Amino acid sequence: MCPRPFLSVLTAATVAFLAFIEPLTASPPEARLMAEAAQRLIVERGFGDACPLFEDTENTDWHKGDMYVFVLSRDSEIICNGSGIRKLDGMRLRGVLDASGQDLFELYEVLSEPAYVKYDFLNPASGAVAQKTSWIIPTADYILGVGTFIQ
Repeated sequence: MCPRPFLSVLTAATVAFLAFIEPLTASPPEARLMAEAAQRLIVERGFGDACPLFEDTENTDWHKGDMYVFVLSRDSEIICNGSGIRKLDGMRLRGVLDASGQDLFELYEVLSEPAYVKYDFLNPASGAVAQKTSWIIPTADYILGVGTFIQ
């Protein structure tokens, strides 16, 4: 049996250590802020400059915890994909279903203004299906989003 003072020190050390590491998940408001900043960058600098920044998984401006930027064309093609999975580049999202059978692109394309969209998705960190919430910004030419898994 561990003495109680040892447990207190261990708990304090664990809390102090966890304060210095980035959380694995972020919050929906953080996703919204990142999406809005990404939208501003696209407007200011265009896709040619913005996409490489979004896709650089080492760039902490566009990757925090499980959040990254994705941009889809209005016909569902992946234009920018910050997930780090390059084989998704150029793929069409229409017809790709979430774990509960919802067409992901249909969830996004019906929006006429920015909104949160919830869906079930495989969490690569846990290997389990989990609820994900994304802040989606629809424009006339493209759909931008940033999501996070809900704990």
